[in-house]
Amino acid sequence: MTEQTTQPDVKDLLAKANDEASRIRDMARQLMGENVLKAVDQAKAAGVEVSVAQIGTPWYAYRPLSRLEFLLIQSELAKEAQSLYKEPEANEADIQLKIQAREQEKMVFKGCVYPEINKLNIGLFNAGVIDTLHKLIMSASGFNQEVIPVKM
Repeated sequence: MTEQTTQPDVKDLLAKANDEASRIRDMARQLMGENVLKAVDQAKAAGVEVSVAQIGTPWYAYRPLSRLEFLLIQSELAKEAQSLYKEPEANEADIQLKIQAREQEKMVFKGCVYPEINKLNIGLFNAGVIDTLHKLIMSASGFNQEVIPVKM
């Protein structure tokens, strides 16, 4: 293939993909509630990259974490783990579960744009919501991405 025949093909594919992505965004905006849309629009106006996902029935808006936010959370978790290990009944398995749950919570507290999730209301959400949001936020932050290296 020559560059002349490849370039229009790539441009056409990119245009089609862009049109499809735009159509999907428009459909999602029609399905989301007014409060979700307002939160998304406010975050985007502030320059924040926002994604949305429907988990069960409700819609959630979330953003990626910066490297600094991620490192601060990891530092806080390390301090919490040290404190837990000092307890007389310290159990390795229990400590690992607590730290994992705290990591999910801290990242969701930081990365969830809508609804507001905090220490007071986290217990009101369905069991899998926090875990799912954590995975989505981590993915949006560049973790667990499937990468295809190209040797040059």
